Amino acid sequence: MVIYGMRSSHLESFDARTTCTSCGQRDKTVVSIFGRYAHIFWIPLFPIGKTAVTYCEHCKASFENKDFAPDLKADIKTMKVGTKAPVWHYSGLGLLTVLAGYGFYADGQTKETNARYLADPKPGDKYEYRIQEDGKSTYTLFKVAAVGKDTIWAYENQYTMDKKTRIDKIDIAENYATNPTPIPRSAIAKMQQQDDIVEISR
Repeated sequence: MVIYGMRSSHLESFDARTTCTSCGQRDKTVVSIFGRYAHIFWIPLFPIGKTAVTYCEHCKASFENKDFAPDLKADIKTMKVGTKAPVWHYSGLGLLTVLAGYGFYADGQTKETNARYLADPKPGDKYEYRIQEDGKSTYTLFKVAAVGKDTIWAYENQYTMDKKTRIDKIDIAENYATNPTPIPRSAIAKMQQQDDIVEISR
């Protein structure tokens, strides 16, 4: 379950030169500015505006937006503009940026490693790859048993998964064939060109 929503935090408070509309006391009103932000799992993502509340230190009355004293509305608008949202209100965006950057970096590293292992296959290499049939993708593995000039022999996994993130669930010894299957290296190169090879591990 994804938990998301909106929260707010206090940004700044100001003493206002105005008369309280509740008790008539002058210069007893404090204006507090609050910043609203969207969150997911309570981690702030980005600011989504500001709101203000006035509080009378004499009669303890508080007011929001439409109930502000007329002479105070313009001042509060100026206060909102001059009050900046803190950096931590953007922390979720920063985290997402870092994660996205790491994802691109990791993907590049995986492709580089795959290309290196494809050029020089070794017995014991494990290939995670995609099978595309009738518009659907499944994922499975094979382990290299022996390497020839134009062919490799591999123990094929007898099971598939519908998601590559779950492929480790079938990566157990008894799921592999006992006799190796010959696979042309040209066929493996084609799989790489079609982005069907997910990862090669050694």
